[in-house]
Amino acid sequence: MNDDGDPGAGDPYRSPGYGGIVARCPRCGATLVAELGFCLVCPSSCGAWLPKASLRGILEIDRLDAFVPEDKTLLSRLFPPAACAACANIMAVRVEHEVTFDFCLDHGVWLDAGERASFEAKCAKGGWR
Repeated sequence: MNDDGDPGAGDPYRSPGYGGIVARCPRCGATLVAELGFCLVCPSSCGAWLPKASLRGILEIDRLDAFVPEDKTLLSRLFPPAACAACANIMAVRVEHEVTFDFCLDHGVWLDAGERASFEAKCAKGGWR
């Protein structure tokens, strides 16, 4: 705990710039926890949240909207479209290079369990259009 008594001070998901909210897992509702300062993960292993700020220099989030809408395989996908971990609005689902992800233009990307490795591999290769 810091001097002002707020145990969440300095946490971008509870700061005024982020609306003073706590990021929640869109699948189970658990409070997401920081992992290596890059993303937040669900303690129940539902998936990972990549805040918009963490994508800077890797992928511009507004470009995600131009990717192919995930219509064909939504029926076979294990998960329905996720609610944003920040604003709780239902996110768009896209697929690019066989990588499926949910995203909110205002806040970030949700990767369900099993999607994160493919997404990060694609980012590491700089392979997004």
